[in-house]
Amino acid sequence: MWLKLIFPIFSIGLILADVTPLNPIEEARLLEAELTMAKGEAPYVLLNTGTGTLSLKAKGVSLRKWKIVKSRQWGYPLTSNPLPLVKKSTLISPEREEIKPGQTTASDTFDIQALELPDMPKRFSLTLGNDIHIYVTPSPQGFSRILLFSTSLLRRLFFYPLATINSSLHDNCYHTLEIELESKTEAQALYWALAEDTNFLIFDQNE
Repeated sequence: MWLKLIFPIFSIGLILADVTPLNPIEEARLLEAELTMAKGEAPYVLLNTGTGTLSLKAKGVSLRKWKIVKSRQWGYPLTSNPLPLVKKSTLISPEREEIKPGQTTASDTFDIQALELPDMPKRFSLTLGNDIHIYVTPSPQGFSRILLFSTSLLRRLFFYPLATINSSLHDNCYHTLEIELESKTEAQALYWALAEDTNFLIFDQNE
């Protein structure tokens, strides 16, 4: 019991150290995994911190690409296996206006409100399989830069260490990736484009 608590605390110093870039064997495994996903029908996401890109693909063809301005990681090395998107989280989730059948007449008129890009959140988190978390924010400007730095610092000083210990107690490996996209619109477009169960393949090359 104590060993499970001590090891994660000790490993925090190692987690903050530089991460070695992908070696040829790891890269080959990731490329093989992408080739397998490209043969299927379902869209998938390829996130590469080395090239600073996040791509939504289907059958190997890029449908939409986002530029990652900055990324930071916390945790143990990621697996080279595809990871499904389990949940998208934000403070206020966008919702459609509910139209209940049977409560209208022929003379009624409606405005059917579809979810458009401005309705999407610009800051959100993605929970993947194997206890992997991705925090997405637009590149901050002015005062927002100070706010983002403070939030990230608090996460690294308090939340991430506690989450690492909790995951270790349940025999899991906690990993978090923070990414900044070019603008608010880009972040909103990413939230809109992602569906649950979309597989992610992550090339994490943070140093």
